[in-house]
Amino acid sequence: MGNYIKLIILFFLLTTSARAEYLCSRANTTDVVDPSCTTTFNNGWTNVSWGPAGGKVSAGDTLFVCGTFNFITPDMIIGNSGATANSRTVIDGNCSGNPGIVTLANTGTNVVVNYPYFDINNISFTSSAGTGTGIIYYNGSDGSLHFTGDTFSNGTYGIYLPTGSIAYSDIVVSDTTFQGQTGKGFVWNPTGTQTSSISTIKFIRDIFRNITTAGIDIHQSTTNTAAVVSDITIDNTKFYDMTGYSIWATSNTTNVASPWGKISVTNVTCGNVGSCISSGGNNATTWGDNNYTDNTIYNTTMASGPLDIFNSKYVTIARNQVNPLVSQSSTNTSGQIDNTGVLLDFGNQYVRIYDNNINRMLGEPTKINSGCAINILSSQHVWAYNNKGTGNKHSLYASYVGVMPFQDVNFFYNTFTNSVVNGILLRDTITPTIAQQFTFKNNSLSNSGTGTGFNAETSNAETVHSNNIFYNFSTTYTNQAVGIGESTANPVLDDNYRPLPTSPAINAGVCLPEVTDDYVGTHRPWGSGCTIGAYETKTGMTLSGLIVNGVDID
Repeated sequence: MGNYIKLIILFFLLTTSARAEYLCSRANTTDVVDPSCTTTFNNGWTNVSWGPAGGKVSAGDTLFVCGTFNFITPDMIIGNSGATANSRTVIDGNCSGNPGIVTLANTGTNVVVNYPYFDINNISFTSSAGTGTGIIYYNGSDGSLHFTGDTFSNGTYGIYLPTGSIAYSDIVVSDTTFQGQTGKGFVWNPTGTQTSSISTIKFIRDIFRNITTAGIDIHQSTTNTAAVVSDITIDNTKFYDMTGYSIWATSNTTNVASPWGKISVTNVTCGNVGSCISSGGNNATTWGDNNYTDNTIYNTTMASGPLDIFNSKYVTIARNQVNPLVSQSSTNTSGQIDNTGVLLDFGNQYVRIYDNNINRMLGEPTKINSGCAINILSSQHVWAYNNKGTGNKHSLYASYVGVMPFQDVNFFYNTFTNSVVNGILLRDTITPTIAQQFTFKNNSLSNSGTGTGFNAETSNAETVHSNNIFYNFSTTYTNQAVGIGESTANPVLDDNYRPLPTSPAINAGVCLPEVTDDYVGTHRPWGSGCTIGAYETKTGMTLSGLIVNGVDID
């Protein structure tokens, strides 16, 4: 009973110690407990300090920022006292009928957060300054920051996390908009010998638009090998009308043995941007750790293009839609994507690329290695299967660039139509010293009457290929012999790349244990054999009835 009473008393103390304070936009510096702040405050304060110095905000408190604040110089400083992971301090602009709006004209830092374990919610920040270290600048020690429902407009940076030796336990940004930054929306860039680290960082349902250099920038400089990020999640986030990177999440690009952990980029939309996803150095240990799945990407213009992955292990790239003809922005114009749908830049191991729809990678006319649906450079243990698309310069491309020799690179069951130049192109930029290992089986590749079906320019390729269709190329093979079960017949596909009933691809493939279903999840094989290409054709009897000419009759 005594312990029970003590628990009740402790609970009472914990629940009654937290306070709700109101910072109103009117000219007074006292504690304001009346939430009905109505007077717009203009230029009366040169500095608002809220925290330990005034003893106003402590662990567990909520400070409501109500009304419109126009700060000139130097900035707004926010601190707390004694906050912990279990007793955070909340800064909230969700005032009934009087939301928190903060405009800032300081050319330096705008809002300084001095202590860890802060939540900043529902505040609209606008900077009219073109320089500085960020609308939000963290100046605390090890800890965490959460942002929910905020808007960061203009300025050089939206949220700027300094590096040094700060260890961030978790950073969460959700339902937040970044717009109009001349530099970057969110930035963490360790350099030199800095040892800063992030255990987990998440972006959920955010919007980035009209930003110049990068939406999300989490990367080491080439001089840094000590900083580490363990877990990155970016989900349901949108990037529009940007000239630079949307997501730039990379360890030191020269550090092949990077200690960085895992990354998940899912359900992201990128439109009218320089690059959508550029990510590397994520050395996970199991399948499912590094995921780039279910993303929609259109109209990218930088060389890194839609998806650029390097120096990573155990990577899944699946169900992405890459199509420059899709218009989802009022400023979108139809056009070509500069480089490659999926680019394994170099140094990747254990990668699965499947169920992607990649279209019109036309690239730069003078660059042979641009304009590829799938481009793999110096990587090992790669499986690309059940991918489809049309109108790419090259459908499947691989080139040795000297980082590591190709080993166990496999292209299975892909369907690409109307290639502008090559179906398959193998080449070197550096002469390999050992055989490069490739396997091509059950691919359906077609052209508009030019180019080469299988063009092996590499000087030392060890290839296995069979049961592929190379249709309507002016040359079928260069430096390759005809493979078993290969054909130059018309695959007879519908507009969605499915074989029609008269297609020679039906049951003409060799069934592979590595791939047991097709682009839409239909089991392979169905019938007497496996169908060549991304779609398996249903033939024969099923429990639901009779399949006639690929149609289920119930």
